[in-house]
Amino acid sequence: MKSEMADLRHADLSGFDAVVPLTLWDRGFLAQRQVRGETFNALFPSAAAQGNCDDKLRFNRILAGAGLGEFVPALIADPADLPAGTPIIVKRRHDEWGKLSRIVHVQAGLSAIHDPAEEFLQEYIGGTLELSAHLLLRGGRIIFARTARFEMPDVPHVKGISTGYKKLQWQEGSDHLDLFSRILAAVGFDDGTCCIDFREVEGKPKIFEINPRMGGSLTGNVGDYLRGYLAAVQAPQQVVALRAAA
Repeated sequence: MKSEMADLRHADLSGFDAVVPLTLWDRGFLAQRQVRGETFNALFPSAAAQGNCDDKLRFNRILAGAGLGEFVPALIADPADLPAGTPIIVKRRHDEWGKLSRIVHVQAGLSAIHDPAEEFLQEYIGGTLELSAHLLLRGGRIIFARTARFEMPDVPHVKGISTGYKKLQWQEGSDHLDLFSRILAAVGFDDGTCCIDFREVEGKPKIFEINPRMGGSLTGNVGDYLRGYLAAVQAPQQVVALRAAA
């Protein structure tokens, strides 16, 4: 299997067996080219689905409205209602690699700690195991799944550019495929690649975000994903949806 990096705004895509968008901007470039009548083999979400995931507060509200709010950390209206010393996360509505989000410990008399126009407050889910489920969908069906299991430091943190992992192990598939299918349907995500970042509390996922693109950790373990992607765009009628193991 050969691959080539290309600028999806201008590259001739007609000669490729498959075109894999890597960034949020790539989705827009490909959609514009489809509108102009170009044909190529690619899977990517709608603009609405991408927006529902990229805006992290909107994502939380959609899940709450769909009866799935138990699978995201609780939103915090007033940190003064929490015991002193409680860690909470100040989360940016639009962020990548956790660069603009941070942990704050509640203190008596704490002044305004976030910009409500750009940020929101959320329950901090502790733990040393963080998971990223890398999923590929076609027509609303999950057709590829692989989970990265990260061992993290035992201190309050935001995984990303500022806090890396100590150890990474891979798990084929996911223990939560049926639930993830429901969640992705709620945000309108039917086609393309996404990465669901979460921790588990008593076996139940608490989802931090859905990145509506290929997750960074998958790039180091990408062979089976690319084979699945190629099959999905070339012979979609033969693709089988995955289900969680019983």
